[in-house]
Amino acid sequence: MSHFSNELKMEFFVADAERVFSENGKAQPLSHWTYKLVTRSFLESYQRPPVVACNIIPSNFIKGPNYIDFCTWHRFSDFEWLMRQIESEFPGIILPPLPEKEFGGIVDKFTGNFSEAREGDAKNHPLIQQRIRQLQLTLNALSRLVLVHESEVFKAFTTLEDMEWHTYKEERDLETTKPIMASIKNSFMSFISKINSSTRASSEGDSTPPEVVAILEREKQIEQHLRACAKAIEQLVTLMTTKMRRRGDVESTCQPLAGTCVSPLACFQTHMVQLGTDIGRTGVVKRIASDRALVEWDTGSDGASWTPLSELRYPKSGVSDPEVLVLHKFVAQIDSYFAHLCNATELGSLNDVLNMLLFISKFASRCVHAIERLKKMGSNISLPTKGESDCATEAGRIQLMKDNLQSGYSRLLHEYDGFYHPYRSKLLLGVAHSVREVFSNLMIDDWNARLSYAFSLVNRDIELSEDDNEKGIASTNREASPGEHQ
Repeated sequence: MSHFSNELKMEFFVADAERVFSENGKAQPLSHWTYKLVTRSFLESYQRPPVVACNIIPSNFIKGPNYIDFCTWHRFSDFEWLMRQIESEFPGIILPPLPEKEFGGIVDKFTGNFSEAREGDAKNHPLIQQRIRQLQLTLNALSRLVLVHESEVFKAFTTLEDMEWHTYKEERDLETTKPIMASIKNSFMSFISKINSSTRASSEGDSTPPEVVAILEREKQIEQHLRACAKAIEQLVTLMTTKMRRRGDVESTCQPLAGTCVSPLACFQTHMVQLGTDIGRTGVVKRIASDRALVEWDTGSDGASWTPLSELRYPKSGVSDPEVLVLHKFVAQIDSYFAHLCNATELGSLNDVLNMLLFISKFASRCVHAIERLKKMGSNISLPTKGESDCATEAGRIQLMKDNLQSGYSRLLHEYDGFYHPYRSKLLLGVAHSVREVFSNLMIDDWNARLSYAFSLVNRDIELSEDDNEKGIASTNREASPGEHQ
């Protein structure tokens, strides 16, 4: 399994995805996708399955010399459930973000019931391939978040087979779900507590540690900056994949004029023409007198000669004016470069950069969310409000909440310094390296060479030498007065 190494104690790989129409042995009205998760663990607690108590002997693992590989299948909602459970178990933990749900996924649930969709696989499904890549980013971060590796819920998620996983999930939900009336009572008491705590806010102030407040402000700014960078990359990708592809062939716009007569009103000095009596023979107009033009021909022994305007034709390009031709060549060079960008393999790398920037910005948002959640825990702490006989119990409850809050802040600071900040720095360095590599490859095209080539196509000597002028004047005199030779 080349996707794994010995650098980490746990590693994960999203190996595949499959569309299914049932869950836990029951048929479902709409289809959904499940993702194949391969987990490799070097931790001692994972080496002797079952890692979590279950009713069957597991068979979804392969034992290595100093590691064990588990194969499990999960739908996207299972990943969301796992994150909620971990967040509840470890207040203050900074969890990596999951991919956002998209409207296309909702549509896919319905279209999946059609026969054509049933035959499709994950490799040909762009939405699923994108989600697999995004899930892999999340799992890469979880492989470095060692705090959760020994959690029971995390072990269940990464090791239990399908039926046992659903059983475990249902039992845990029953344990953590409060009765309706108890939930209503707790919500009401929480509301009263917030009112009481708000009246003391001015005197007691915010209990959030200063270093956590500094982290909160910094992460908010970082999230904004990263989203701005991601937006710029997204606009570039959109430009390369849509707007650039709609550009037309500029050189072909004047092609219908090729070989047609040049109007005397449209024939000027330095214009390029071809000879109507000898198609293919091209030249440059040096001078115009009456109904004739002095043309310097590219071929033949005549050099510059006077030719009736009626015999001049537009060249093969359909463009006679050299300035217009230069413009066409410049635009053609730009079009060819755009075509190069649209078809460049670096475009895929640019999409990877975009996905990584969005991931890191959402990671910063998750850090902000963890702090805001701790602040909310602090706002729920209130002084005793019951009778004197219950003051001791209430005080004990409040002290426990304070201890949990302090533990949460300590956990957040520890994980921020030990996991989140260094890991984010590593990701940002990777992004910077990828951006430099992508743009160095995209800009490898030499613009100076392109411009020189465009100039060379129209770089003709349009200035007449004295000999040419004398020859042209003599020819004009002879052709202007043909009677003198008779």
